[in-house]
Amino acid sequence: MTFYVCFYSLLYKIMRFFYKVYFLNINNTFLKRNVSNELLTRNCKSFHCIPGPLSLPGIGTLYQYFPVIGQYRFDTLHLNGFKKYQKFGPVVREQIVPDVNILWLFDPSDIETMFRHEGKYPQRRSHLALEKYRLDRPNVYNSGGLLPTNGPEWFRIRSVLQKGLSSPQAVKRFLKGSDQIIQEWIEFIGQPPKKHRNDYLPEISRLFLELTGYSMLDIRLDSFSYHEHQKHSRTSRLIKAAYVTNSCILKTDNGPQLWRKFETPLYRKLRKSQEYMEDVAIDLLSLKMSLFKERDKYTPLTLLETYLSSPELDFKDIIGVICDFLLAGIDTVSVIIYHLEVWEVFGLARFTRQNCV
Repeated sequence: MTFYVCFYSLLYKIMRFFYKVYFLNINNTFLKRNVSNELLTRNCKSFHCIPGPLSLPGIGTLYQYFPVIGQYRFDTLHLNGFKKYQKFGPVVREQIVPDVNILWLFDPSDIETMFRHEGKYPQRRSHLALEKYRLDRPNVYNSGGLLPTNGPEWFRIRSVLQKGLSSPQAVKRFLKGSDQIIQEWIEFIGQPPKKHRNDYLPEISRLFLELTGYSMLDIRLDSFSYHEHQKHSRTSRLIKAAYVTNSCILKTDNGPQLWRKFETPLYRKLRKSQEYMEDVAIDLLSLKMSLFKERDKYTPLTLLETYLSSPELDFKDIIGVICDFLLAGIDTVSVIIYHLEVWEVFGLARFTRQNCV
């Protein structure tokens, strides 16, 4: 009897200790979390309290982008952002058209917070007209592609494509050929131009088109040759198609989306540009698939061959990937490098001037 009393007394003390240490700590944690969430919610302002340009009924802030009367321009996003930051601060809300809100973040810590709370499938509202074009052609594309697609489909495409790009072996495979292309481009740029050249952006676009063709398709497009510099050559038309597509995307994303109801002139320009890029992508992919069957089995797979041999991708997926690579490689990357070079030259000029003084 004494044994049972001692046993139950010990068990009671253990359970009481466990209750104090575990349950009370858990309750306090939840209590603190709920209180902090309540205080956080109480101190948060409404989304509509975020400052920004005045939005008018029916047209939003589009009037701010009109020539002469507007203070913003669609082709100078960096200046638009700078003006809004100066006037409204580090967080700006803009209802560019009814029911379409754009939130401008300028503080790096705010941008970091947003990225950390995106979740597994980040949502990107971009390339909407491009997505419509591709979804309207199910015989050619499975989805809108890597650029406009969101959710599980984006994750599927991104996961497969990343395998051939992120490994050190993949990078090493491109080094020798990429270095050769860059050396050829430097020699080409060093030649005396036949006419005065103020803007080197088209030549940088040719460089990145050649690098994209080599890395993605394992094909040399001969972009630096005299023939390819002609107006109606394949590379010249590809570069123009990429420029036109991206300029149309900027305006169709941020303007009235009438192109969803009927084909507007802007959407028609995008469609024709994409049709040409699509035709080139199909031709080049068909060529590589015929060579893929004849290749030596001991030769390492190229990036495209890795995708072709993947059971998770089919012909239509790869067509979209090639078009995305061409679009991003020709225009987006070249523009970034161009502006970096401009700032480097500017910084070098300032540094040289200061040293001379």
